[in-house]
Amino acid sequence: MHIEKNVKLFSSGTCRGPALVIDILIKNLVENGVKYNTAAIPLITIRQGEKDQHYWISVEDNGIGIPTEFQEKIFNMFFRMHDRGTYQGTGLGLAIVRRLTDYIGGTITLQSEENKGSVFTIRWPKEKTQSGINH
Repeated sequence: MHIEKNVKLFSSGTCRGPALVIDILIKNLVENGVKYNTAAIPLITIRQGEKDQHYWISVEDNGIGIPTEFQEKIFNMFFRMHDRGTYQGTGLGLAIVRRLTDYIGGTITLQSEENKGSVFTIRWPKEKTQSGINH
């Protein structure tokens, strides 16, 4: 069975970074925000900007949230909080996000509350910037 979801997407700000890497990071986080979401209309907010010597992007969703005990484990390859019957996937999306964040010399943080949603924030040093992006 295929279920269509309407998504509201908001984006603000501008930052610079390796465009292909940033595109993959955002794509993975947005896809997860939609997939792990039971709201009638999934809401994804992307913010981006710069502070001091870093650029940053945050992806916020109104999804199912991540319990505290899983918040570090979700970045491990093949880790899944749910069985495949509940949510399809391979357990690679956030592992890829972590590895690409490491690749650009960045850090990723997570704020999440069960049944309320999650905010993933990625920061990377300006000196790693290779090309401009606007999302």
